[in-house]
Amino acid sequence: MNPLGRPPFTAAILVWSCLACPRSASAQDLTVHGTTTSMGSAYLATTTGNVGIGTTAPQFRLQIVDTYGNNGTLALGAIGVVQSPLEAASEFDRLLVGQGLAWDHGASRFTLTNPLYDRSALVFMNGGNIGFFSHAGDRTSNPTMTRTELAGYQRMVITNTGRVGVGTPTPGFSLHVVDPYGNNGTLALGAFGVGIVQNQIDSGNGFDRLLVGEGIAWDHDSARYTLTNPAYDRSAIVFMNGGGIGFFSHAGDRTSNPTMTRTELAGYQRMVVTATGSVGIGTATPAYRLHVNGPVGASAYFQASSREFKQDIEHLDGAELERMRAEVRKLGVARYRYRAEVGGGDVDEHLGFIAEEMPPDVLAQDGKAVDLYELTAYAIGAMKALDAQAQRLQAEVDSQRGQIDALRAELARLR
Repeated sequence: MNPLGRPPFTAAILVWSCLACPRSASAQDLTVHGTTTSMGSAYLATTTGNVGIGTTAPQFRLQIVDTYGNNGTLALGAIGVVQSPLEAASEFDRLLVGQGLAWDHGASRFTLTNPLYDRSALVFMNGGNIGFFSHAGDRTSNPTMTRTELAGYQRMVITNTGRVGVGTPTPGFSLHVVDPYGNNGTLALGAFGVGIVQNQIDSGNGFDRLLVGEGIAWDHDSARYTLTNPAYDRSAIVFMNGGGIGFFSHAGDRTSNPTMTRTELAGYQRMVVTATGSVGIGTATPAYRLHVNGPVGASAYFQASSREFKQDIEHLDGAELERMRAEVRKLGVARYRYRAEVGGGDVDEHLGFIAEEMPPDVLAQDGKAVDLYELTAYAIGAMKALDAQAQRLQAEVDSQRGQIDALRAELARLR
């Protein structure tokens, strides 16, 4: 009798080495000598070192063939399964590594090996893709699943081109994330999930295409932002429909109100870069290349003024300078405060000019702002006209003084 309690096989010699017994250098737990060893309806075969179960002609080191002639099933642990292929006709899925489910070839369905618990699978698919599937819930009342049904629970795929899709079986980018609503979805970055990448925020109007947030995420169901850690401050970068980029920040404890509407968040927009390249700080609609709604501090400002930067240079003549002098004489200096919507919180009293009272030469294109560089040039032009006038007057004075001196000399002679 051999260690299995059966008569010796005729086609091979089976040697069993006890685990508790002392091992020699050549001793093994199970050694098969010969070409084929039969075990009833199953086979344990060796051919040049290959082992087959369900086949007498294994082509691999370990080859398992099911009763249908397909490479078969290997159970790993209580509920782990390796199986290939799932469908012999189409060979769509070549290999399944499953947790809690196995393929039933006869029924062409998945059998849930423990339907009370959740299940997952890793599928090596025809064409070279790798699919990741998961499904949760008690399926005791329905302990099987079709392949089409399982396909609805595909969570991730790695394609044969190297693209990764999360929530989509057909990624269009190197990393393509799609949410349950069919929109390009959410990716949490960071240990607490406070970094969010999301596209798109409002599927109805597509206003915001991508959000990168710290402490904030879009909740599609409630159409509101969820503050992921409402006790702390939050910020976001929003890539907006139309090409603009918005920068938002909000400080304060929002534990009692941990959500925020899009309109509310818009009130905390601190900066924007428009599709045309204009930058707004404190305003969502910059009217100039750089538009700051509020005080600006700097150690110096420089205006590009080199001759190499300019063309069509024309120096102004006396008549033009005289016109500037006349305009400057009419300028009024005003004392004022900025309105709340344009002052950026600046409530101080200021001295300056009213654009509508200024000469067009020193105004911005919209006529609502003053170019200080041009105003300086305008004032210098007026000063030059005033200087020319002063020189003329000085010449007249000098001439009259000479005449007076001549008259005095004549009077002295007559005396």
